[in-house]
Amino acid sequence: MKKIMFAIVTCATSVAFAQGAGSGAAKAPEMKKADAPKTDAKAAPADAKKAEPKKMEMPKAPAEVAELAKQLVGTYNCTGSAAMDMADPTKMTPMKLKMVMKLDADKAWITSAMTGVGMKMNAMTTFDAQSKKWYRILTDSMGGSETSWSAGAQAGKVVWEGEARGMGMKPWKTRETEDMSNPKDVKMTGEMSMDGKTWMKSWEASCKK
Repeated sequence: MKKIMFAIVTCATSVAFAQGAGSGAAKAPEMKKADAPKTDAKAAPADAKKAEPKKMEMPKAPAEVAELAKQLVGTYNCTGSAAMDMADPTKMTPMKLKMVMKLDADKAWITSAMTGVGMKMNAMTTFDAQSKKWYRILTDSMGGSETSWSAGAQAGKVVWEGEARGMGMKPWKTRETEDMSNPKDVKMTGEMSMDGKTWMKSWEASCKK
C-alpha cells in the first residue's frame, strides 16, 4: 500500500511540474486510475483468532488457616491474671474469660470472641502467604486495638510481636507467647513495653476447651 501511495504522489508531482512549464511543453498524458492490487489469498495470513484474555482468579483462602482451625475451633474457658491497676502496673489481678473461636470469612480467618473483666474483645487471625507469617488484628469494647505478626513458631509455640493503642496512652509494643502444644489447654502470656527495650508482664491465661 505504501508503494502504491508513493507512485501516485510521484506521478501527480510530475504532472503539476509539466503543466507549469513553458507553452512549448507537451501535454501531460492523462493519468489512468490505478488498478486495485491483486492479493494472493495463499500469501495473505489468515486472521488469527483473537486470544481471549485470561480471567483473573479470585485469591483462595490460605490452607494453613483451615488446618489450624481444626485444632483450635471451639469454646474455651480461660483463667489467669492481668495488670489492671494503673497505679501499680506490676500488680496482677485475677481474671476469667470466655473465648469462642470460629473459622470465618470463607475460611480465610479464625475469629476469637472474648468476654470477661468487664469488656469484650474480638480477634481475627490469618496466614499471610507473602511473608509466610501469621497476622492478627484485635479490638476491644474500650476503643483499644492491636496489630501483630508471628515472630517465630517452634514446638507448638507461637510468638507474636506488634503494637497496641488505647486508654489515652501513646502506642506501646506488645509481645505474646502462645503454647498450643495441647489444643485443649492453650497457655498464653502477654508482655508490653513503652520503649521496645524494657518489658513487663501484662497478662497470662490458661484457656481450656
